[in-house]
Amino acid sequence: MLKRGDIILTAFLLIIAMVLAGLFAFGHSAADTVEVLIDGKLYTSASLDTPQTITIDQQNRYAVIEIKDKQVRMVSANCPDKLCVKQGYISKAGQSIVCLPQKIVIVLKGNKTYDVITG
Repeated sequence: MLKRGDIILTAFLLIIAMVLAGLFAFGHSAADTVEVLIDGKLYTSASLDTPQTITIDQQNRYAVIEIKDKQVRMVSANCPDKLCVKQGYISKAGQSIVCLPQKIVIVLKGNKTYDVITG
């Protein structure tokens, strides 16, 4: 049988969880640039304001990255699982697309990003 204190504690924890979920969902600002890293090194960076296609074709790596409508996605890649392609578009600062087999990372950067802990 639940006591009054148990109900209050449960309600308090639910409110905290909802606030944190809201911060995670809405805590990022719009991105303005994209950085493409290969093996942890900067391959290229580009503005999200200009629609373009970035093709990576080196050694055993092949990937096509699309910038369109201030969003970025991996259009195709020669990795076996295609998880990077299936992720779809990203548009907020701090978001990323990672292709582990090819060691390609796409990161969105912006002027304002908010830390969930400090606000």
